[in-house]
Amino acid sequence: MGMKIIWQKEAEEEFAEIMKWYKDNCAPSARDKLMKNIGQRIVLLSRQPFIGKRFFTSTDTEKEYRILKIYRNLRVIYYFSNDNICIVHIGDCRNTFVNC
Repeated sequence: MGMKIIWQKEAEEEFAEIMKWYKDNCAPSARDKLMKNIGQRIVLLSRQPFIGKRFFTSTDTEKEYRILKIYRNLRVIYYFSNDNICIVHIGDCRNTFVNC
């Protein structure tokens, strides 16, 4: 069993927007494929928290943030501590993230 995944509110909202876009603009099979791939990558992340590339370290909180490709251009930014992985952002790196 892997670490517990916790989605911050902003990341949950971003994920909902992504899913809405897929619902409105893509075939159901594309949306299903997206969900399957994201689910698989999140499970992998829960088991291997170091899998993401080091993104930056906060000097205020001393948290090490990491970035992981989860589907095509979609990336998550997360950090982990103890037995929890906290996903803070999910988005298309072409529009959202720098140097991903």
